[in-house]
Amino acid sequence: MRNADICNSRKGNVLLIAAILLPALFAIISLCVDYGRIQVAKCKMQTGADAAARYAVTGLGDSSTLSKANAIGAAYQIEGGTLT
Repeated sequence: MRNADICNSRKGNVLLIAAILLPALFAIISLCVDYGRIQVAKCKMQTGADAAARYAVTGLGDSSTLSKANAIGAAYQIEGGTLT
């Protein structure tokens, strides 16, 4: 086999490209998944805070706003934790 044949051989190029691009692709996918989880958690936190504020307003007459807000905050589960 001549030296020029070895340099022009394309065998194994797909394996090399896959070995380089797959880790980068997996890194981008994992970042997208993490970003999506963060956005869902932020949305749930905002919904829980809005619900707690709306329910706390109903306790203005009898001064039970804090206990009502805490009750709603404890009901919202976000990533294993609560709003309180």
